[in-house]
Order: sequence, then C-alpha cells, then structure tokens
Amino acid sequence: MATDDYRPDTRRLAALSDGVFAIAITILVLSIDLPSGSDAGPVTVEMVAREWRDAVSYVLSFLVVGNFWTEHRHVFDHATHHTRDVEWLNILFLMAIAFLPFPTSLLGDYGGLVPVVFYAAVMTTTGLLLYALWWVVARNEAFFEEELAPERVRYDRLRFLLYPSVFGVSIPVALFVSLDLVYVCWGSLFVLTPLLQRRLLADGGETLPGGR
Repeated sequence: MATDDYRPDTRRLAALSDGVFAIAITILVLSIDLPSGSDAGPVTVEMVAREWRDAVSYVLSFLVVGNFWTEHRHVFDHATHHTRDVEWLNILFLMAIAFLPFPTSLLGDYGGLVPVVFYAAVMTTTGLLLYALWWVVARNEAFFEEELAPERVRYDRLRFLLYPSVFGVSIPVALFVSLDLVYVCWGSLFVLTPLLQRRLLADGGETLPGGR
C-alpha cells in the first residue's frame, strides 16, 4: 500500500495509548517508599510523615498524567483516521509517558535542584510532544468529518501549551529563584486549567472540547 493511501482509523492507536497510560499511572505508586526503619518495629506517624515528598511527587505526577490522558483523548475525539507521522509522534509521546515514573521517583527520593529541574524538563518535553501531536492532527482537515471551529482551535492551542509552558518556566525559577516557588508554579496548573475553561465560556465559546 502506498504511503499516501495509508490512513487507518484511530481505534488501535487509542487502544495502545490507553494501555501505556494505564501501566504508567499504576507504576507511579512504586515511587512511594516504605517508611524507613519499619522492619525494625512498629510503623509510627513520624516514619510515615518522613515520606511526604514521595506522596507529593506521586499525587502531582498522577494528576499531570491524568491530564495528559484527557488531552490525548481529546486529540482523537473527532478524528476518524491518521497517518504514519501521527503514529510516530504518538509513539514518541507514549515513550515519554512510560518514562515519567523515573523522574517522579527521583523527585520523591531526593528532591533538590537536579531532580526538580530534571522532572520539569521531562514534563516540558512530554507536554511539547503532545502539543506537536495535536498540531499535526488539527491542521489536517482530512482527518475530520466536520471542520473544526476557529474558536475551538484557538482554545486548544492555549490548552495544549499550558502544561509545557508552566513546567518550562519552572526550570529557570528553580535555577535562579527558589525551589519552593517551583512547587507553587506546578500547583498553579490546577487553578489555571479551570480558569481557562471558564474564560472560553465567558467569551461565548461553544461546548468545551471533549464534552466539558
């Protein structure tokens, strides 16, 4: 079959992606270590409290990966087929998703400048890969049965750039300002996302992409 005629539907691609997401989001819990010293006696509140950094990195990564899954699903919500470049971009994105438990574990176990910057860099790269995937799909009208509304495309551009932008900005914040402020930057994502959605509605936008 000629390359130009290669246009399979998106069901198998979505099924593979869902499987990778499910495995990655499950493995994240392994980043939480057992309380140190627990095999020498009863576990105490103090022992559990010492693992707070593991818990924070787990919750953060779980929510971010959950958002990536939601956005990835949205990329293919209305696309009926795809091409090889979409397949390979999707594979690169899934490779980044499968890698996320590693920086999550580093962040939880050690903290400090290098793990924080490494974590932010991986999240930025993952977000940019997802944005590239959306861009390739959205600009190809042949993938859709109906034309995408311009308002929706503008909203989606902001939506898909939000996470890589915030994680990218947090890198110089970590290097030159404060590590504590980095966590504030990351936490702002969970405030900015609903604000962006409300802004679309306030501007008279149609139903939010993805049925939200």
